[in-house]
Parts: sequence; structure tokens; C-alpha cells
Amino acid sequence: IGESTKKLLLDGKDSSIGEKGVGFKSVFGVAESVEIHSNGFDFVLNDKTPTVPDKCDALAGEDTSGTTLVFKMKSDIGQALKEDRILRLCLCLRNLKRINIQEKSVQITDGETERTVSIGDKVYHFEKFSYDFEITDKKVIKERSVNQRVVSPQQSIYCYIPKDYKTEKYLLYVGLPTTVECNVPLIIDAPFELTTSRDNVIESCWNEYVRDKLYEAIFKLMESKKQDARIDVLRYVKFIPQNSTFLCDNFSEQYLNKFDWTNKLKHAEVLPVLNLNEFVSADRGDCLIIPEVIAYILMKMDIGNDFDGVLIDTYKKTQYVPLLEVIGCHRSGIREDLDCIMEAAGELITEEKFREVLYAYLLLPATQQKLREQRLFDKVKELPVFPIRTRSGVEYVPYSKNIYTHDNKVSDNDFKILETKILKYENAQAIIGSNDRINELSQEVYEARYQNNLIAYIK
Repeated sequence: IGESTKKLLLDGKDSSIGEKGVGFKSVFGVAESVEIHSNGFDFVLNDKTPTVPDKCDALAGEDTSGTTLVFKMKSDIGQALKEDRILRLCLCLRNLKRINIQEKSVQITDGETERTVSIGDKVYHFEKFSYDFEITDKKVIKERSVNQRVVSPQQSIYCYIPKDYKTEKYLLYVGLPTTVECNVPLIIDAPFELTTSRDNVIESCWNEYVRDKLYEAIFKLMESKKQDARIDVLRYVKFIPQNSTFLCDNFSEQYLNKFDWTNKLKHAEVLPVLNLNEFVSADRGDCLIIPEVIAYILMKMDIGNDFDGVLIDTYKKTQYVPLLEVIGCHRSGIREDLDCIMEAAGELITEEKFREVLYAYLLLPATQQKLREQRLFDKVKELPVFPIRTRSGVEYVPYSKNIYTHDNKVSDNDFKILETKILKYENAQAIIGSNDRINELSQEVYEARYQNNLIAYIK
């Protein structure tokens, strides 16, 4: 609205009209007539003679500023325009602020950081992030100024984050929705040049310029949200693995993914430091990814940090670990992990959550592989993390060869009975490695031990 090349006719600057897009007469595919009320002019066009205007009455009680269009539809569109579809169509409108669709009233209200869309009694709230930029490349401006179209070098990109609205698809908008999907949880409205069907972007110098600015906008959004979102700002970056590397996958249209996100993220100070309100960038070279159990320990206990590097806060956010590795973060060493666990286990092992993250860590295939390669199972067996059933409850002890399993017996001076309700037998066996074994306390073993003790007593 307001950008049509037709307005050049009024100024006498050009004799050409139109630029791709859908002409106004297309509305008569669904409407019998259209009333136009604009700054004191009131007329109607109909589908029989769409180029011949007839005068009509002014709208009673309406604001006469601006332009109001009234469509008389050929058929009932109420069923076709469900509320979610109306929202999808109207969400990123730039100039239209009020629309009445039969009995549905749509109101769009913008604040500095929020946009609300009201459809009847229902109000949808969206956090709004705007990014203004100037196109300084004259070649880009010239390319876009087709048919003497007046193109402003001042452009804006808007990102919307739903506050109370869930959707399975996030679309790229150019005022209206396109068929391009955003693979990150952002609704993006950017001034791309579209195909003649207005459903996809084309490859052009203009769009390359806007594409680069779009990623700058997402980066600025991440910067602005890192205090609250912390590591979750990485949700606005999507990568897919390919061979030994990762490729940007923010959009379903691959042309829009041609951006070096990896290098950009390496220098971005958006990685949260564990237990601190500080943010670092991966290019410093000493950013460490720690297991969830280590993060749990360091958040619960005031113990010394013997790790040689800055610990990135990924607690309960392991989905970002592959991306962190891509941009240059490293995993902590397993020896340092085990030292930290040894220092904390005695105090925390009675906490169910600690046991959950501890056992999960020790049973990870990657952990098991490192324990084998570095021959560290003996170090694991020294951890007081094996639950033993006693007459007075459960105790946690290091591994020893007199630990057995039994359905109902309790530990005594000769036998320690593994409490498999807390740590399953197969998991305990995996934790101690293949060189040792936890056996079942059979009647034969029990009687043999009793006889040996009796003989020793008699002697």
C-alpha cells in the first residue's frame, strides 16, 4: 500500500503501470462489488463493469481519514476464514490496522516492543523486535527500482515471538505470508522481492542484501534476549549435520540459508557462564561443555572449580551441545569430571535428582567408551554411589567384591546387598565395567560363606 508504480501516473513522471503482483480486478473473483471510501471520495465498482465507478453513499459514523474498502462477497466466506487463518493472514500487515470480515472484527495494535491482534473477543500477543537498516549499495537500489518504482533505501525487518499463541509452522512474511517456513520459533516479516505468485523469494542482489540484514536482525535479537533466555537464545539458530560439518537450516528455502552462521556465532558473546551473569564467545578458545551432573554439583555446592576453562551453562539444555561443538566449544575431560563427582558424591548421593543425573552420565555410551579407552573403571568403583540395602535403610558405598544381589536379604558383615530398586543390576554392572561382576547371592554361596566363617571361628 502506497508503493504502487501507478502513483507515478498522478505525478506525470511515467506512463508505465504495474509491477508483477495481483491486480485490483482480481478481487472480483470472489466479490460482487467493492465500495471505496477515501478522503471524501465515495464510489463503488462491480464485477460487471469493474473499470466504471458509480457513486455511492458515504459510510455513516465512520472516520473519514484514510481509506475504507467494503467488499460484497459472492458467497459466504465464513467457513473458509477460520480464526487461525485470519490471524495468519493479518499477523504482519504493515499499514492496515482494522478489518471487518463479516461478523469478525480484526484490530491490529502496535507498541514499541509488542504487537496485539484482536479477532473478536480473542486477543493474541506477540513480542515485537524491529531492526531498521539502510541499503547503501546503489546497484541493489537500481535493480529493485524496476519500471521506475520508487524504492526507499530505508527498510525494516520485524520479528514476532508469540506470547500466548502456539503454532506448528512459523512462516516468512513479506507483509502477507509466503510458503517459506522458518525452522526457528520466529515469525519474520522482511522486505524480500517475491515471485510473481508472491509465495516465495527470488534470487537477486536485493534479496541477498536483505538476507544478510535478516541474519543481523536475528543476531541482534539474540543479543537482546540473552539475559533472560541464556543458552536458549540458540533456539534461533538451526543447523543440520552434513558429512563432518553443519549447515545453516533456518529456512525451508535453501537460498535463504546461504549465510556463514558458524563464523558469526563464534564471535558472539551470547554463551552464558555457569553460575554467573556473564556471557562469553566461543572464539576465546577455552569454553567448556560440562555434563549435566557436573553442572548440578557446581550449582548445589560451593566447591573449587578445577576445570581449565570457562564453563558454559547447558544444564538441562543438552540439545545445544552439538552446535556448541561446531562453533569451537570443547567437552570437559572425564578425569576432571570424576574428580568433581568424587568430591561431591558423599554429600549429594542421597538426593534422587543427583543420582538420576549421575547414573545417566556414567551409563552414557560416550562415557563408557572413555572409561574403557582411558582405563578409568577402577576410579569409578571408588565412588560411594552403590546403594546397599541394610536393616536401617539404604547406605551408599564404593564397589567391593562382596556386593551381591538378592530379592529380600539385607546386608550383614559378610555380604552387601545391592538395592536394585535404586540402581538396577544391569546398570550397576555396566558402571563397574566388564572386569568385575556383581553376582546373585545364591543359597550355595550363602552357606559356603557361613561354613568358612564357622571354620575360621573354631580355629
